[in-house]
Amino acid sequence: KKKNINVIISYSYKKNFDNNGNFKDSYFDSNSRKNPENIWFLISLDNYVPKKVNKNIFILSKKNKNKFSLIYLLKKIFCLISQNKFSLFKISHYCWYEYDFAEKTKNLFMKTFKNNDIKKLLINYESVPFQNYLIKAVKKKNIRTNTIGYLHCAPWPLQTDLINRNIVLDKLYVSSEGQKNVLVNHLGWSKKKIFVIPSLRFIKKKKSELNGFIFPPYNLIKHNNYLERFENFLKSVPDGYLNKLKVRIHPLNSDSAIHKSMKDQIDKIMLKFKKKFNKNKQKISIFFGSA
Repeated sequence: KKKNINVIISYSYKKNFDNNGNFKDSYFDSNSRKNPENIWFLISLDNYVPKKVNKNIFILSKKNKNKFSLIYLLKKIFCLISQNKFSLFKISHYCWYEYDFAEKTKNLFMKTFKNNDIKKLLINYESVPFQNYLIKAVKKKNIRTNTIGYLHCAPWPLQTDLINRNIVLDKLYVSSEGQKNVLVNHLGWSKKKIFVIPSLRFIKKKKSELNGFIFPPYNLIKHNNYLERFENFLKSVPDGYLNKLKVRIHPLNSDSAIHKSMKDQIDKIMLKFKKKFNKNKQKISIFFGSA
């Protein structure tokens, strides 16, 4: 009901909510109860919506994460054909679920806050389509809205998705000088817009939370020869050379059949070569690559 508001756009899981409907934002290290002046607009990554939730929280989720509508798909395709006047180039550009999700999210967001003036928009920024759509729409409604992005991720090897495409962000916070240099010197960002701050998400600890795991690729279409190479690696090391390892699938792939299959096969390989592992060894992790 407030006229002027600050909105935080972020992601949520069931584990982020307590029994009283308070939300703990692990990306910004912030709590909805302690910051009642802010509004959270959350994308539920596991489609969980608590029965009780704070009044300053809005949650976007699917009614049924496994539901598929052929009628909706056909309507969408015919609509795209009509809008783009049978241009195959344009149709192929927009006929993707990322575009559909971006359009839906933007429309729901603008409808939710149609009677509000957003003073500040803080976004957990990854330069994905729905985020850029939202930022553009908010700025179009009110050019004075202060749009702020926070790049929470550790840098990845090829950051072409972060190329500046005239994105109307007023500020972008990052957590390393190296990341700032890449954005400014190679990806077209103005150094006046990039600010380096300590990570809000990751706190330095003596004991790393990433030790003792095997990380399968995030994008996995087929097993390729990952399993064969992993088995050859185990054959090459002496008995007792490695610490005990657990397979850790990215949370967004927790329901992926191919990732579950890969985990099962990795576990079987480790059981086959169980003599190679020693629980007292210093913990290391194994990464299977990014794609």
